[in-house]
Amino acid sequence: MEKDKIYEKISYPDISFPFVMRTLSIQSYSVPSSLRNHPEIEIQYIHQGSGFYFIKNKKYLLSKNTLLIIHPYEVHNFIPSSSSLYKTSIIFHPKIFSGKFAENIEKLLKFNSRHQIFLTEEEGNEIEIILRRMEKEFREKKKFWKEI
Repeated sequence: MEKDKIYEKISYPDISFPFVMRTLSIQSYSVPSSLRNHPEIEIQYIHQGSGFYFIKNKKYLLSKNTLLIIHPYEVHNFIPSSSSLYKTSIIFHPKIFSGKFAENIEKLLKFNSRHQIFLTEEEGNEIEIILRRMEKEFREKKKFWKEI
């Protein structure tokens, strides 16, 4: 399958800042998403429920407190399970970072092919707090909200 036939163009609320954050509730009767790829990094955090993600010919189980990282241009899709899923999806282009941080992100993606991270309940609670703060900052867009 050719990657350009499944290319997904991500729409950003602010074209000058390629970042989008969505919290979604997916019902168990949902149909699988189509295969896709994009130049952005995609992070999925599972608040509750379960489902599967297919990334680069491998199927990953998603459950509460799972963090899923999809690297740029990796072919992927969501596959629902028998239970509903509540998740936060963060999609951003690596170019939003600059300097040493950008270099470190690039190195991390180049040398770490890990996609799935299982968090403890405590780590999951910390991620939930961070996500709520990020969502609030993204929604309110106060002065310097784009600064990283």
